[in-house]
Amino acid sequence: MNKSITFAAAAMLALATAQADSAIPTFDFKKNITNTSNGDTSDGSRTFQEICTENNYLFESHTVTTDDGYILTVFRIPGKSTEPVEDGKPVVLFQHGVFDSADGWVMNYAEVAPAFVAVNEGYDVWLGNSRGNKYSRSHTSLNPNKNKFWYTDWEDMGLYDQPAIMDYITYRTGNEKMTYVGHSQGTTQMFHGLSENMDYFENKINLFVALAPITKIPNTQSNTIQFASSQYRVLYDAIDLVNYWEMLPDNWLDATVTSTFCNAITEFCVYLEEFFCTDDPDADDIDRF
Repeated sequence: MNKSITFAAAAMLALATAQADSAIPTFDFKKNITNTSNGDTSDGSRTFQEICTENNYLFESHTVTTDDGYILTVFRIPGKSTEPVEDGKPVVLFQHGVFDSADGWVMNYAEVAPAFVAVNEGYDVWLGNSRGNKYSRSHTSLNPNKNKFWYTDWEDMGLYDQPAIMDYITYRTGNEKMTYVGHSQGTTQMFHGLSENMDYFENKINLFVALAPITKIPNTQSNTIQFASSQYRVLYDAIDLVNYWEMLPDNWLDATVTSTFCNAITEFCVYLEEFFCTDDPDADDIDRF
C-alpha cells in the first residue's frame, strides 16, 4: 500500500476534524513510527477479518441493499478486542478506490494503516465495498456472471451506494452525521453524489476528506488510461461482445499468478502498478507487495 496515501489519510482526517469539531478526537503524528513487519508480506493472502483479528481489532460484517438492488458488504471495526467498546463514538466511513476493496485500509503495518489509526484515536470505523468488488458481488435479481449486473458505474455508487450505507450506519449507531474519507474512485462517487443530492449529504457528512480526488482525467500520464479513454466505444463493444465485464476478478487464477510473480519477482509487481496506477513506484513500500 502506498505509504503516502496512508499518512495522508490519517493526517488530513486529523487536521480537518480538529478544525471541524473540537469534540472529535485528533491524531498525534509527532511520534516517530517504525515499521516492524520483520519481512511479513502475507496480508495479501488474508481476509479483512483475519487482518483485524491478528492485530487485536474487533470485526463486524454488515449487509446493505441499495434502492437499485445491489447488495453491499460493509465492514465495521468498533474498537480493539483488548479494550471495552464505548458507545457514542464519532463515526468515520472509509471508501476505497478503483480495483480495490476495504482491504486497502488495513493492509499495512497496524500502526499506520488508516482504519486502525482511526480506531486507536476513538473513532467508530466503517468501511464500504463498492458494488461489484469481491465483497459486494450480489444483487436482488441480477446475476453477477451476466453483463446486466455490470451496467453500472461510479455515478450509481454516489446516488445509491453511499446513501444506503450512511442510512444504515445511522440506524445502527444513532449518529446522524459522520466523516467520509474517500480515495480516488471513492472521491469520484462522492463528488457526483454531492452534485446531485447536496441536501442529503449536507445533513449526513460533517467532513469530506478527498485523497487523490478525481472527477476527470484529461491530464493523466498513464498511457493505458489515455488509450482506454480514446478508444472507449470500441473497448465497450468488444467487452460486450465477449461478455467479459469483470476486470481483475478475485479468483484462484489471478491470485496464483499475482502471488507467484510478486513474491518471486518484486519488480514484476512494480511494473504492473506503474502500468495501471502510478508513475512513481518509489513511493511505495516494496516489502508490502
